[in-house]
Amino acid sequence: MRKTSRKSAPRGAKSGKVRPAELVLEALRKERRPLGAYDLQASLSQVQLFAPPTIYRALDELIADRLVHKIASLNAFIACHCNHRNHHGRSAFTICDHCGDVNEISAPDIGSIVDACSRKSGFAVAGAMIELHGLCEKCSELALRAEKSAS
Repeated sequence: MRKTSRKSAPRGAKSGKVRPAELVLEALRKERRPLGAYDLQASLSQVQLFAPPTIYRALDELIADRLVHKIASLNAFIACHCNHRNHHGRSAFTICDHCGDVNEISAPDIGSIVDACSRKSGFAVAGAMIELHGLCEKCSELALRAEKSAS
């Protein structure tokens, strides 16, 4: 598998070609919110038309290179904003069910907790993605204000 560079210069830039993975990563970084594969395809159609399998291959490559995460509950993808060298590849995401805001949480303890829990049950974890659904700070405050004004 080819590695996608974390540097700003896209692979293949010397030959004038930009790989689909680089364009997908750029689109996700620009958007800063989770996008589905078809949303990515529509976004990239302004630059170049890609068939869905090409988008999915690019996403698979970016996930393998730990540059993109899949948010399974949303069936969407988001660019990684963390330094995975500091937390052994474990991530958690807060997902606001009201406004749709998604934030990545990175901490070494996340991996430790997952590993400890799995060891207790004799389970060997190959990968883990933790998704926390609820209300973000802004939406929580709005809900609290609305609740107070209603009473």
